[in-house]
Amino acid sequence: MSDIIMVGHGFTDVPPAAFTNVSEFILFMTKDNVYRRKNVILNYDQVAEAQQRVNRNAEKDIHYYEIIKP
Repeated sequence: MSDIIMVGHGFTDVPPAAFTNVSEFILFMTKDNVYRRKNVILNYDQVAEAQQRVNRNAEKDIHYYEIIKP
């Protein structure tokens, strides 16, 4: 088994095919539109809600993040 770590400044910076085997997201503040990857993100609603929470909390703490396991 190998771990592959992909990093992007937003959801659209990561190729769509990379989302098929994602086991977790480490999500920092991003204004990128997660909806553009709706068809490839498992448990899209959970990730979209987490993005809203992270962006809201990042207004007070720019280092705020959440780990999401879809």
